[in-house]
Amino acid sequence: MTQLNTKKDVLGSLAGRDAAFAADAEISERHGLEKRKARLRIQAKVKEFWDEYKAIPLLKKPGLIVKNELTDEGGRVVRAKVVELLRSAPLTHGFKASLMFKKDAPDIGDRLRNCWHLNMGSGLRENTEKYLFRYAGAKATQTMKDHGDKTSTEFSANSRPFYCALNYSRAKFGGSSFYGKTHFVLRNVLRFNATFTFGDSFHLSTSHGDQSYKLLGNYHNVYPLINRVPGDKTEATTKTFDVLKSLIDHALGLCLPPDEEFDGSQYIEAQIPGDIIFARDVEKVVVSRNEFPPTSDVGKNLKKFAKKHGLLIEFA
Repeated sequence: MTQLNTKKDVLGSLAGRDAAFAADAEISERHGLEKRKARLRIQAKVKEFWDEYKAIPLLKKPGLIVKNELTDEGGRVVRAKVVELLRSAPLTHGFKASLMFKKDAPDIGDRLRNCWHLNMGSGLRENTEKYLFRYAGAKATQTMKDHGDKTSTEFSANSRPFYCALNYSRAKFGGSSFYGKTHFVLRNVLRFNATFTFGDSFHLSTSHGDQSYKLLGNYHNVYPLINRVPGDKTEATTKTFDVLKSLIDHALGLCLPPDEEFDGSQYIEAQIPGDIIFARDVEKVVVSRNEFPPTSDVGKNLKKFAKKHGLLIEFA
């Protein structure tokens, strides 16, 4: 398979990083307001389920509780734990191993391909990425305009992000198992340049149009995630699941049954700019043993792939 290392490809990767950097400036402007809103949401949620949280040792410290609810300082303490949970969550990329690693499947090369590399990009995907990262906007760099704008003759697929998930509950099959239980676990360093949205960004252009960029968070400001995740059944966008409570529960270390897989309700998407090179950026491959035993064609091909790129492989 052709390697993506021409000058145009390199400039495209730089355009993607420029887009993430440009997004950071706007995300930073919203930091203070969203930080306060996140504290208030957390305090209200803890109050709603006080009987479940009242025995947690952390909350027994002086000044954190008054009349069976969090004080503002208590809200800050719990918020800090939720922020830590999100910032430390593994980045995972679920994929259809039955297609990528089936018997006689072609070599997939040395790095991930996005939908534009594969000529599968749609108008809806284009609108979403255009509204999220504004490649031709007033604040775009010339590199973004030249290589990230789809209408440019120098457009490069490398400018567009790769989509992964924040596996905040450390689910066995990753944070996006509905896209594939077998998944890559990416190296932690990638999170620092990533942006995040709650839920699949694919439909943001339909629901939020050119204001979609206001939903982005990043490592330094994860509060948009805390503020947008469903906090009750009426807010849930897919199945009825209180994601805000789930975040708080995991952050405070409640004894929860381990997640095997996400049903889509908890999906927090990460958009990774630049390149994802297997040998450099992937920590390990986790394979669904029930679907693909080590002795199956897919299992054997995955083991060969992991060996070729120096990756750990785990059959779960």
